[in-house]
Amino acid sequence: MLLYVLDLFGVAVFAASGALAALAAKFDLLGVLVLASITAVGGGTLRNLLLNRHLIFWIKDSGPLLTVIGATVLTLLWTHFFQVPTNALLIADALGLALFAISGAQVAEKAGCQPLVVVIMGTLTGAGGGVIRDLMSARIPPESVK
Repeated sequence: MLLYVLDLFGVAVFAASGALAALAAKFDLLGVLVLASITAVGGGTLRNLLLNRHLIFWIKDSGPLLTVIGATVLTLLWTHFFQVPTNALLIADALGLALFAISGAQVAEKAGCQPLVVVIMGTLTGAGGGVIRDLMSARIPPESVK
């Protein structure tokens, strides 16, 4: 149960990250929801497809999608009434990356994968949604602009 709650927290954090990136890119409301969704569940979806795990977790359980919607609405409300902290996207990315890397590695380990594959699946789960978000919003992460 604790792992499920942590996964939903990771989904919420990455959904907020996607929504913030979409707002910065001046997406419309549908674009914000799509980018928040793909950011939140993209890495885990890629992991499940590569591990041949079906049904995909957010198709089997509506909890992650409801969490995406809730986090996106809260992010939109927050940005409407308050200033977005300067490092909000970086903080959301760091939290989501940590939570999803751990859960992704655990999923791969339970699937009986070799240790190197466990590490790769953890990395993919943690970073995959953010990479897709950056590609879809044509965003270059600030760390790579040096």
